[in-house]
Amino acid sequence: MASILVPILYVFSLVGALYIFSRFYRRSQAARLQKDPWWPTHPERDLYITLLQQTDPAAPEYLLKAALIHRAITDIKRLQAIREGKQAATALVQKGSLGDDLLTRLTKAEKELQAELLEVVAEANSFKQGWGQYIFANASEMIVNEKTRESFESLPKIKLDLTAKYDRRKKFGVVESDPPENLSVAENSTSTPGLHASSPATATTTDSEDVNTPQTPNSKNKRSKKRK
Repeated sequence: MASILVPILYVFSLVGALYIFSRFYRRSQAARLQKDPWWPTHPERDLYITLLQQTDPAAPEYLLKAALIHRAITDIKRLQAIREGKQAATALVQKGSLGDDLLTRLTKAEKELQAELLEVVAEANSFKQGWGQYIFANASEMIVNEKTRESFESLPKIKLDLTAKYDRRKKFGVVESDPPENLSVAENSTSTPGLHASSPATATTTDSEDVNTPQTPNSKNKRSKKRK
């Protein structure tokens, strides 16, 4: 009896120790992640602040505006990434595949980013009153233009890849041949002689029907009149 209890107690103690260790480890990791920001650095914001604080010589206004627009572009990209990640994290949390820690971090990062957006709006209004309402629209247009330019510049590379892939498949005989274009014409030509062959038969049957049809009384009277 004692020989059976010893392994059972050993297994229970091992499982309990692992459970306690994993619980404390997850708590420590969650606390550490809560303290760490979602994005540790913001180079565009740091560059704008550096240019703004430059005094000898002072940075020109157009350079400050360009730095502020780049800062707004980075904020928009980060906001889009947070919202996409938040949707995926919410779906995983609802399914039970993920804990609430990641969703809490995303919500906190979104609030911090909203404060950053308000700061950008205030900085834009400091250059020109009312520009804060349009700076993010201008930044969005620049993002779209950047994506379009990247797509256009990647076309030659895509063309080369497709050409190499097609040549490789053609070399090994993997490329399928095109279907014959005159398939329907051939089918029609094979079915046409049958139609012509059946036409004499129909003519023969028509002549035989004319011969075998009984003569009407009117035709007999006409013949008798001719004999008279």
